[in-house]
Amino acid sequence: MRYAQILYNKAHWIFESDETLEEMYSHRFHHSLLFVDVTNRPEVMEGWDYDGTNFTDPSTPKPLTKEEKINLLNAEFEPLLNANDLAYIIALRNIDSALMDELNNERNILKAVYDTKMEEILNG
Repeated sequence: MRYAQILYNKAHWIFESDETLEEMYSHRFHHSLLFVDVTNRPEVMEGWDYDGTNFTDPSTPKPLTKEEKINLLNAEFEPLLNANDLAYIIALRNIDSALMDELNNERNILKAVYDTKMEEILNG
């Protein structure tokens, strides 16, 4: 059988033994130590997280929440939109209508991409 010793919510030590958990606790280990049978979980490795029921590989990225995805989207687009706004103000002060039109078109494209990505996050 294969066992994992749990320490600080992690698989600290994984080992094999012919003994059952009951035998190990009665002959070798104190009851204050926590061991979990992982015989049927060959993928579990030392260092994996344990939540009391399931093991998870800590190196596997966890899916982002909607809020995290929105924050990342805003962090990506806010500087672009702000730079566009600033360039538009400068073009306006210089009465450069061609540049103003170009910047307005660029902003519309940025906003459309942003809106599409936001909709994917909200509906996905």
